[in-house]
Amino acid sequence: FYQYSEPTQRGGGLRQRALVALFGRMVARIKRHLPRSKISFDISPWVNDQEQWLRPFLDGCEIDYLHTSGGRTLANSERIRADQNNLVTWREAHRISGRGIIADTGYGVGGGKGSSDRRLDLLWYDQRSLDARVADGVIAFTQVHPWAGWEASVASLRAAAPRADQCFAAARAPRAPPTNASLVKRNDHGGARTPHARPREMK
Repeated sequence: FYQYSEPTQRGGGLRQRALVALFGRMVARIKRHLPRSKISFDISPWVNDQEQWLRPFLDGCEIDYLHTSGGRTLANSERIRADQNNLVTWREAHRISGRGIIADTGYGVGGGKGSSDRRLDLLWYDQRSLDARVADGVIAFTQVHPWAGWEASVASLRAAAPRADQCFAAARAPRAPPTNASLVKRNDHGGARTPHARPREMK
């Protein structure tokens, strides 16, 4: 969403106030027709002042989760992405927003199949890395292009997934947390299911 504020847009970028109002109208339209729907807001990890960028959206719109897009996310690092000047950390985004984060992996720039470095994908299946990211506020990750035998590799992660804290905060008012009925997250791009941490009741 941040790109629409940049001056490189045709006719110039929109001001943040206009973007917040636009996103709020989009959410209201969705909720009108799908009142039980959940809304996620994309993280722009190259915007290093996340407080200034996210706060107006969090205060003015109903947002249930944050998520990453574009793949190449780091499971083994405090930083979301290793790109130059992308200094935002998982913990920082979670601290500012109070929302659980849905990470993505399995593809590269422009939706290319697979990350440029396969290790970026595989590290999401390393238990130590996964535990560290859950501690930073990650509650799920999506695998866009799973490989043969992928389902078997998920089972042990699902069983060992730690509990995530403060995942289901709401923008306007606290909500009753969902049950622990599901331990998988389906990729909205049509990819396979991936394990996520069990939610813990808000305190």
